[in-house]
Amino acid sequence: MSQADFLREFDALAFGAFQAAGLGDRARYTAPGAVSGVPCDVLVDRQMTEYGNGVADVAASHVVVGFRRAQVQPVRLGALVLLRVDGSDGEAFRLDAEVEGLSDESIVRWVVSRG
Repeated sequence: MSQADFLREFDALAFGAFQAAGLGDRARYTAPGAVSGVPCDVLVDRQMTEYGNGVADVAASHVVVGFRRAQVQPVRLGALVLLRVDGSDGEAFRLDAEVEGLSDESIVRWVVSRG
């Protein structure tokens, strides 16, 4: 088994465990221009703080969403809606930018904004 295969298998189990514990979310991702969305599992990290690495670092908080690549290949300006337990629409996000350095062969992470 390759490292990428191991990561995909491990992350599928981890996402399921997080969801069962109430720490992961079911969601629907819709690519720009698409008519309908694709169901997916996500991990939402709120209040991620970035300090930068320049001369005048500024702290900024973001919401970061992790997607399993096996389910979707998210792109900029895509839409994400978290689903409530009953399957109805919950909180909505718009994908702003992929987070460099936090994605791998199995998971891709995006900074999102509400809406």
